[in-house]
Amino acid sequence: MEQDAKMQCRARMQPRATTVEKENTMGQQLTAYYEKAKALGGMKAQMRMAMITKIPSAQAGSMPDSPDKIAVFEQAMKDLEKEFK
Repeated sequence: MEQDAKMQCRARMQPRATTVEKENTMGQQLTAYYEKAKALGGMKAQMRMAMITKIPSAQAGSMPDSPDKIAVFEQAMKDLEKEFK
């Protein structure tokens, strides 16, 4: 009986860990695009990234890495690579 209670407790704790992991990954991919832009063309490239995506770097770190936003940042990065080549 005691063992069952321990297993139930562990089962309840697992979803919470998954939720925390998701919260910790918010904006990591979007922020990484700003780091790539900085490596490509410094502050000017980062400013262009913000202009193209309409999402400033400070805001990118606090929003979820949704597929549609990642697609916008991916296209912006392609544009920046052409521009700063």
